[in-house]
Amino acid sequence: MLARSILAGLFVLMAASPAMAQTPPVPGSKDFSKAPAGIYTLDKSHASLLFKINHMGYSMYHGRFNSIDARLTFDPKAPENSKIEATIDTGSIDTNNEKLQGELRGEKFFNSTKFPVATFKSLHVSRSGEAGTMMGELTLLGITKPVTLNVTFRGAGIHPFTKKETMGFSASGTISRSAWGISAMVPMVGDEVQIDIEGEFNYAGADAAPLAKPAAVAPAAATTTTTIVVPTPPGATAPATAPATAPAATPTPEDLKKKH
Repeated sequence: MLARSILAGLFVLMAASPAMAQTPPVPGSKDFSKAPAGIYTLDKSHASLLFKINHMGYSMYHGRFNSIDARLTFDPKAPENSKIEATIDTGSIDTNNEKLQGELRGEKFFNSTKFPVATFKSLHVSRSGEAGTMMGELTLLGITKPVTLNVTFRGAGIHPFTKKETMGFSASGTISRSAWGISAMVPMVGDEVQIDIEGEFNYAGADAAPLAKPAAVAPAAATTTTTIVVPTPPGATAPATAPATAPAATPTPEDLKKKH
């Protein structure tokens, strides 16, 4: 009995302690109509792009891309007019397996040396309350195909630590990897890939710098040979090509004496 009474007393004290009483509420608001219009940039430290795929029927194997960026143009009066563009560094694929990561960066899969970046651009947004769908185009391996994502609005408001206007979203969808030419090991390894995205965006103002893109590698300059052709007048015989005349030698003192 004594032990139970002591434990009960400790629980009451903890519940009533000032530290517990001062715990701030969740800052995000579900009302995004009050968020300022303009450009929001991705908080990369609070963003993730995960995928999972059927591995020979034994598991849903997980992976992620560690380097992503995105830019949101938000319209609070008509959120369905908002737009997003994103870039994905395909070489940043992470499966917690160095050998597999090397294979996935190779020519049979993402071919990251030739195609280091994948891009997504939204084309249309429809919403119903805090959820909606986003239709856009995913460009991967130089191939552009439509993708539809299910989007959930998580919250908006002043971030308690950064003091910045912040918005957060979740998104999910499914794509067929073979549509982008990544068909290696299908069907042993599934063709269908499930995608899960989390992102927090910070307000950057009415305008912000565009997404950084890799510098294009200029092709090597080709060596060209220019031939100048002098036309021959009608009725005339084309002159024979004469060998180049060597420059005259500088006369020596002995040569000058012989002339005199």
